[in-house]
Amino acid sequence: MIGSLLSKLPAPRPADWRLWSVTVCIAAIADKRKHIALVSDSKVAFGEFSADRAVRKNVPLLGEYVVLCAGNDAARADTIYNRVRKQLVDKSPEPSVDEIAEALFMECKRERDRIVEGKILSKHGYDTTTFREKGKQLCTAAVFFDIHSAMAQISLSLDFIIAGFDEKGEPHLRFTNCETPPEDYDSLGFYAIGSGAHAALSSMTHAVEHLIFSRYRDTGTVLYHAMAAKFMAESARDVGKDTFAVVIGHNESPKFISVFDGDEYVRERWKSEGAPRVPNGIGGAIEDLLADSNEFNDEKVLEKVAKYCPRAGERLKEIRAEKAAKLLTSETSKYGQ
Repeated sequence: MIGSLLSKLPAPRPADWRLWSVTVCIAAIADKRKHIALVSDSKVAFGEFSADRAVRKNVPLLGEYVVLCAGNDAARADTIYNRVRKQLVDKSPEPSVDEIAEALFMECKRERDRIVEGKILSKHGYDTTTFREKGKQLCTAAVFFDIHSAMAQISLSLDFIIAGFDEKGEPHLRFTNCETPPEDYDSLGFYAIGSGAHAALSSMTHAVEHLIFSRYRDTGTVLYHAMAAKFMAESARDVGKDTFAVVIGHNESPKFISVFDGDEYVRERWKSEGAPRVPNGIGGAIEDLLADSNEFNDEKVLEKVAKYCPRAGERLKEIRAEKAAKLLTSETSKYGQ
């Protein structure tokens, strides 16, 4: 159901372009594990040029699973998807998410090997299998080392999140690329890929720690946190401003954020109420909190700090009590004489 509906969207996919694309894609489980929120940008870059609102970065894969893609070799993504589909489409029973993720991982490695053969090994009359099995025998040590070093420099710049539901309606998230065997993010409940992933994950882990964000929250709240993470990720180079957001569920039609500037409404609410901002008076307060290490027990300094920090007030009371006690002892001593 998800595949047939998403495939009708008019937006082109990465494989329609000869490009490199650096991006952010986010997936988060929601509503007591009934839904998955998917958020991405839609920007592509062509060396010195780029275009926003150009591509869709999540596409149907198999059954109720979609795949989100980020990386510099996006034009190779559909080739990999097609090989995975051909391998698993007629499998009975339906492939599990782990089988799909493993197939995607292996096809990524296969695509990387094709690049290695085309750029390096074919020049020496080898293919990947021949070089791996007989390279040491056919080459001098120096030549083998040079070829092996050149091969090590080549990678496939593609990261994938597989998101969707099994036949029981259980949601799943998997991550993989050509170097990383599939990783399971079902328990965490969210993940992000692309050049903006670090900022996005920082935003979402902050929400977990301080804003009660989890896969059990309602769909709207989880989608908000995913979109907020995407807005934060826009600080990364080549992450576009346009936001593509969709919610998928088991045996449900996908729901998209309103095309009538629904994403802009969420962005404006985030800017005015949710985005990190400078608290009123924080600059002056921090200046009051700054002191030379020799001044930490200075009464005037502590008086300023105590306006913000109760422990400083307690220390100020201690110092003044100590001074009063010394004064009393001194006066008592004089009286005794």
